[in-house]
Amino acid sequence: VIFLDVRNFTLLLDNYGESTISDLLDTLFSHVREIVTKHGGTIDKIIGDGIMVTFEGDSTAQNALSATTEIYQMTDQQTDHNENVGSVNIGIGIATGNVTRTDVANIDSTVIGRCVNVAARLEGLCKEYEASILMDETTHNASSIHNLPDGYTARKIPDQNLRGIQQTFNIY
Repeated sequence: VIFLDVRNFTLLLDNYGESTISDLLDTLFSHVREIVTKHGGTIDKIIGDGIMVTFEGDSTAQNALSATTEIYQMTDQQTDHNENVGSVNIGIGIATGNVTRTDVANIDSTVIGRCVNVAARLEGLCKEYEASILMDETTHNASSIHNLPDGYTARKIPDQNLRGIQQTFNIY
């Protein structure tokens, strides 16, 4: 599961207005959708300036990590999301595990599971660690983390507490 959030969204909205930021999100999320689909993922939810993505089948951890690094490269290198705003900063949390698809109150279908909560918490921790991408140990161990693109490194941050979760986590 991937959680992606646009950093400083409220400031962008205040500075550029709803129409400009709506165009920016449309362009950004269209690119994200293409990348996610290419790596076997599905956008499960868009909530304002955030996205939740799920992956099914084999190699979900590797597919999530590959999609994430490509999304990050796209946002880091591309300045044409919107000619008025330029590039955007994002934070991404990745966690691997079992999820259950469910319909909630006959309103919406979504996935639930521990890894959904962990991915959401990791995305939130990106701000604290000034990191663009954080992943859980399951994703780290199940992916080709050593084959990251040039300039990317994974470092272990041991024994982290995630809000609302009792056990501690090694994150990367």
